[in-house]
Amino acid sequence: MATADDLSNLNERRVLVGNVDVAQLKKNKAREEATLEDPAAAAEDGVIEATPTDLDAAPPRRSFRQRAADWGRALAHRLIYKPIARRLAKTDIRFVVSGFPHRIGHLAAEFDLLFKEIELGKRAKMRPIMLLAPGQAANDALLDVWRQKVRIIENRLLGKLLGPLLNYPDIVHYTTTPFLAFDSASPYPALLAEWGDRPPVVELPEKMRSDGLAALKRWGMRDDGWFVCVHNREPGYSPADEAIHRHRNANILNYREAMEEIVAQGGFVVRMGDPTMRQLPEIEGVYDYAHSEERAPYLDIFLASQCRFFVGTTSGLMAVATLFNRPCAMTNTVPYGMAPGTSPRDVSILKLLKDEQGRSYRFSTVFEHGVSRWRSAEAFRNARIHVVQNTPDEIRDLVLEMIERDEGRFVQSEDDRILQQVFLGHLGPTDYSYGSQASVGRAFLRKYAMFL
Repeated sequence: MATADDLSNLNERRVLVGNVDVAQLKKNKAREEATLEDPAAAAEDGVIEATPTDLDAAPPRRSFRQRAADWGRALAHRLIYKPIARRLAKTDIRFVVSGFPHRIGHLAAEFDLLFKEIELGKRAKMRPIMLLAPGQAANDALLDVWRQKVRIIENRLLGKLLGPLLNYPDIVHYTTTPFLAFDSASPYPALLAEWGDRPPVVELPEKMRSDGLAALKRWGMRDDGWFVCVHNREPGYSPADEAIHRHRNANILNYREAMEEIVAQGGFVVRMGDPTMRQLPEIEGVYDYAHSEERAPYLDIFLASQCRFFVGTTSGLMAVATLFNRPCAMTNTVPYGMAPGTSPRDVSILKLLKDEQGRSYRFSTVFEHGVSRWRSAEAFRNARIHVVQNTPDEIRDLVLEMIERDEGRFVQSEDDRILQQVFLGHLGPTDYSYGSQASVGRAFLRKYAMFL
């Protein structure tokens, strides 16, 4: 077993890899999301790094037309936008801005966090407006669901006219910062615990529900049947930042035993995802929706929102299930700070972390040395830490626990409760899921009790 001294020495050699990781991740995210057309403006925002040659060169002389445009914008702000912003600040109208609307997890969870805060009285009520370019949202069906709460403007001309108002912080709410919570616990898990059994903040449209049920029937589910969604993260969905996130990937074939167990228990399985993913072999009672010609944005939302429970990884699609109060079985969890999960009914199991000699790090060591906060594959690679996927039997045991919990048959011994408390005791205020009321899998904690 790897020791705490090994990790201490490793961190000293690599000069605070964890902190460098966060900074690098922020830089990579900024670079990935940059849509600025003006390289000079992008450089000012830290998106494009200036080279020594750039620094030595004299600033380019701006033409009269460019200077006139600058004067025009300044005059427009002074005479038009600033007065409008002042008046809007006295109302409850606010512009909401997400840094990652093209990621389905952010599109689901950031608004869920916002509106639950409002409903619980933790944030002032507002009439939100969101400016989006056409096609910018990760899922148009989910965007339509959010129209129940948000005025979404996708008209390019109107967006261009209103865009300058985003420069006035008093009338803008940024949804991404609290959700990402790079250097502290996210408020989301604790908020979900406080939310409890209240209904979701939005409703699934009836047409989406009826069309989704018809699809399930076509795929072979009984009229009185139930189904479970299974989703694993793979590299094909977002190759641009795969170097950052590859430590979160998982092999779908390791989920086969769990799928077969669901079918044996009378359920139906829908494998979620996209066509870049590894294709499943034929399995009775399992529909490989990721490779279906029927894939559609509305079905993504229907399936995740109506499943009995959602089996996933630390990937965004699971947030749709959370939005609609579906319990999640979070497999292959990494970083450890995201365990035990987000919602109180979530249950997670973790990837093991091993050194170069194949020795596993204790969970306590991972938390003590801040490795529980690492969100970049680069950090693990630089530290020579190997991230090991869950075994098929570990995933199957987690699924069995989810079924037991759902049917009210779940039983914990006193020893099980102690193991749970010991693990949760490792989370601190800088871990993402600090304050969560979710759980770690019973069989998983029994198996790895010596790592606590």
